[in-house]
Amino acid sequence: MATKKTTAAKTATAKKVESFDLNELKLVKKVTFGYFGDPQGYEESLYETKDGQEVLYTNGGADSKYTKASFSTSKTAIAAFKKANA
Repeated sequence: MATKKTTAAKTATAKKVESFDLNELKLVKKVTFGYFGDPQGYEESLYETKDGQEVLYTNGGADSKYTKASFSTSKTAIAAFKKANA
């Protein structure tokens, strides 16, 4: 199973977010927008843990929609990624 770290997110309603070790995940699909170093560029990557859990990793430049690297196990976010990148 992938190593998980749980931390409190700094939001109006503190919620738990999970962090995964990318070296322990299997890459299913990666989509990039822009070029390396592009402040508006970003990447969306779908990974799978050894136990079959899907994880969406997003990261981007300072002016992109993903200014911080994050992981999501949201079924809605993963379904939207799959639909947009079928």
